[in-house]
Amino acid sequence: MNNSPSILIIIATFNRPQSLLVALRSIDSQDYSNFTILISDNSTSTDTEKELKVIKIRHKYKYVHRNPQPNGIAHFNKILEEIPSDYDYFMICHDDDTLREGAISSIAKLAEQNPSCVAIFSNGFRVRENGEVIGKFKKPEGNSIIFSKKEIALKYIKGEGLPFPAILYKTKTSGIYFDPSKGGKYCDTAHSVELLNIGPVMWATNNYVINYTVSDKQDSRDINPKERRMLLNYLVGVCGFDYHLSDLIKESRINDIYSYYCLNGKVFGYKVLFIFFVNCRFKLLLKSILKNVLKTVLLLNGNCLFNNNIMI
Repeated sequence: MNNSPSILIIIATFNRPQSLLVALRSIDSQDYSNFTILISDNSTSTDTEKELKVIKIRHKYKYVHRNPQPNGIAHFNKILEEIPSDYDYFMICHDDDTLREGAISSIAKLAEQNPSCVAIFSNGFRVRENGEVIGKFKKPEGNSIIFSKKEIALKYIKGEGLPFPAILYKTKTSGIYFDPSKGGKYCDTAHSVELLNIGPVMWATNNYVINYTVSDKQDSRDINPKERRMLLNYLVGVCGFDYHLSDLIKESRINDIYSYYCLNGKVFGYKVLFIFFVNCRFKLLLKSILKNVLKTVLLLNGNCLFNNNIMI
């Protein structure tokens, strides 16, 4: 692999030294040779640095401790600012995700076969914190090259999801930053769309490279309707959607409302139920009413138990 692409693998970490070590070992065990590891430590303590001093791995790595600590999106942008120009590609991983066996080799091969692509979007598995596989990150649909912003945006609006952080970027894309004004914490989708300003991207759903950890503690589990709406507005504006897609966009917004209320354990109020009714989303309407009834029953039972305990 003397002529293989040179790749910088960055691990963004924050106060999770043990998770970082697992992620680091998964990268260190790869069968690809032409890559360098960079650990960008955004932790508020020196615990991670101490753990790294005693770990034994094959590959040398670079380490930087951020001080002061930027917030999540600013941390990624700081990483992008510092991507060295002497690498062909780079990839940003989270400290609680692991690369699967042969991951880097498979991505590098796709990059070699598709030199015009500025990014390779690969697939992965969703796993629990104990490593149990929950399912695939995206439905496998074959590998294809995407040339239009609209096509990527549609994948998001249709709920197919984007595979960040399982993306290999050409180094020349490092000047495209994550912009919170284009979707808040969801601006990684806007970032993916803007890659098309430089060149086409590859959508490689048959290439499984990452185990993506799903946890109740993750910020991604908390749906922010306002920021989702910001992203949708950006996508509608930049991708030239026409009126034929208005129903699809409306459906996406309604699904966001339902998910927000479910994940946050909120009661579905009359205004929300009315939205479901006037938009003929009767299945969501029925589910919402049943959830309200169940929540009420549980609250009543809880009060009864509490009162009984007092009486005893």
